[in-house]
Amino acid sequence: MPAERSGFVQRAWQSGLPRILSGSVIGQGAVLAVSPLLTRLYQPAAFGLLAVVTGVSAVVGAVATLGLERAVPLPRSGTAARVLVTSACIAVAVSGVVTTLLTFGYRRELGTALSAPALVGLWWMIPVAVVAIALQRIVAAVLTRRRDHGALGARNALQGVVQVVASVALAPAGVIGLVIAPSAGRIAASIGGLGWMRRPTFRLVSCRVGRLVLGRFRRFIWAAPLSALLNVSGQQLPTLMIASSEGVVVAGFVGLAVRVLAAPVGVLTDAVGQ
Repeated sequence: MPAERSGFVQRAWQSGLPRILSGSVIGQGAVLAVSPLLTRLYQPAAFGLLAVVTGVSAVVGAVATLGLERAVPLPRSGTAARVLVTSACIAVAVSGVVTTLLTFGYRRELGTALSAPALVGLWWMIPVAVVAIALQRIVAAVLTRRRDHGALGARNALQGVVQVVASVALAPAGVIGLVIAPSAGRIAASIGGLGWMRRPTFRLVSCRVGRLVLGRFRRFIWAAPLSALLNVSGQQLPTLMIASSEGVVVAGFVGLAVRVLAAPVGVLTDAVGQ
């Protein structure tokens, strides 16, 4: 029995789950630990705006990569993986431009519909958050392909720590500090993940090869974004509906409660998924 237990522990450690999970616990634990302090530094309406921006950007960010990042760990060829990563980055760039144009053009209508008048001036936070979410998913896919579980754990820890530092340090700036902090954490984690990659390679491929690879994984483009959109919508739309009907203050209380209650489950599910 001791030998069997030792073998089980060894296999579990080699799977990478403990390393990823430990990083997630550090990052999300830091976010939870600082939550009581943030409620003293920011007004309830700020948490409501955070919930609104998080909800809208999460829904858009779920489809910004066209689901191509899910295919990155699959091909045996490094060339095919590079094509998928490049295509996903192009999709993110296009999604960022489109989101910027739409949120700027309809910022007043969006603020009215979601009972968040502050969005009229802070509309730009939505496209920033969309790009940050999408890039984070691409970097996570690349690290997963490389089986670099230590880097995934470190990335998760860095994201939470940077988010906490940004939200506290930017408190004098008002609501901007609270809303921009999650994007700052994601961007820092993505940059850190790129820095931790082992032997990164960047090579150009022909358009013909690119078309062949995308044709092979075309089902991801059709199925993955819809699946991600349905999953994220089920999580975020209730908060957006509460903001629209009850106002951002109520949405802020709900969003803060959900973040505290769902964090333990989210840490485990994210680690297992990665």
